[in-house]
Amino acid sequence: MPDLLKDGIPIIDLLQISADLDYTASHLGRHQSGVSRIYRQVSRSLDLNFIKNENGFYSASNNLAVLHYLRTASQLLRLNNPASLRWVSGLYHDWIFSQHSSFPIPLARPWFGEEQTLNLLRDRVIDLAIVSCLDVFPTKTIINSNPFHFDKFIAIGLSNFPLTLSASPNHPLASADQIKPNDFRFFPSLATLANLFPSKANLLAALGLWRNRRPILKYNWRHWEGACCDSKTLIYTTPISKMFLKDKLQISDIKFDLSICDGDVLLVREDVFQHHVIKSLVFDICSAYSSTCAPLFANDPRFKIFTCNPALKFGS
Repeated sequence: MPDLLKDGIPIIDLLQISADLDYTASHLGRHQSGVSRIYRQVSRSLDLNFIKNENGFYSASNNLAVLHYLRTASQLLRLNNPASLRWVSGLYHDWIFSQHSSFPIPLARPWFGEEQTLNLLRDRVIDLAIVSCLDVFPTKTIINSNPFHFDKFIAIGLSNFPLTLSASPNHPLASADQIKPNDFRFFPSLATLANLFPSKANLLAALGLWRNRRPILKYNWRHWEGACCDSKTLIYTTPISKMFLKDKLQISDIKFDLSICDGDVLLVREDVFQHHVIKSLVFDICSAYSSTCAPLFANDPRFKIFTCNPALKFGS
């Protein structure tokens, strides 16, 4: 029987985060067969019924109270070992944090929307997360670098930026002027299950967008933004996602103001926020985000980056 807190729970947690057996094995420095054997053995011994579901994601359905206590103990162990802290960033943030080696890199996240992110935080599977402001917070929430309470979390704003309608340079609307929402009815546009992006879906659908017959549940840029390569599909971009996509796709902005703003916000559980290890990581993440993005977007007045607050590391 594997050690539950050193082997079993970390493997189950990483499978639930990444939905990828190969990634979990590589991250833990184990062979895939060993990871598969351990998670099945732990699931059977604790009667968790931890399996890969039809949607491609792993989850447990039995003995959740036992799993909760084990995950609480596992998080306490991580708090005593800063290198083992787990966090996830946005879908497009790899280029922001890849050059910073002074703190743990974010774990791979394949899912859309933020409900999965919030659940992983609530269940102590991850310790911190960067989430979409538009998909998590009420519309009129004031976001800045000052920590504020949200549900059972502490939230810290990192940035605010517009959502842009984009397409292939060969799209009929790419060179058009005076575009109106009525023009969108002739073209498909990115869409997935509305409950994954409740705010975005409602705002975009009101403009005649968010129209596609094939919902995509797992993120892959080739299937999502890459859909524009048909020169028909309209996609949505941000300054951050454009940096991520710049060497992958050729895209052009459509001359239509969506008037939709989003932003990045760092979330951490309220009951661990004051721990010195968490506060140090929060400060490092905020500093890395600000120092990387500020010079790149200095000439974009629509992209507001919040200066990292020193009190995050030293304040109460």
